[in-house]
Amino acid sequence: MPPRSTRRPTDAPDLDPQRLRQVAEIVALVTGTPADEVRAEHRFVDDLRVDSLAMIEVLEGCERRLGVGVPDAVTKQLVHVGDLVDYLAYRDRSATRG
Repeated sequence: MPPRSTRRPTDAPDLDPQRLRQVAEIVALVTGTPADEVRAEHRFVDDLRVDSLAMIEVLEGCERRLGVGVPDAVTKQLVHVGDLVDYLAYRDRSATRG
């Protein structure tokens, strides 16, 4: 996992819009929130009402649809939607290097 950043997701213009859309679609399937309303700055728990079971479903969706598993240790660090998008980008970069 990349080092924890102190910046908020709204300060992250480098988020991949395609990856954000993919995550938003998965969140929409799990929560019923329309994908076009899911933003990087949204908090899973506070804004999207994602409980621990729903978070597991989101992460399983990432693994099934995107082919990227998220370890338990990383899951605890995913507060915002943008955190998950950042992690997926990190994994993409790691895969291309290695």
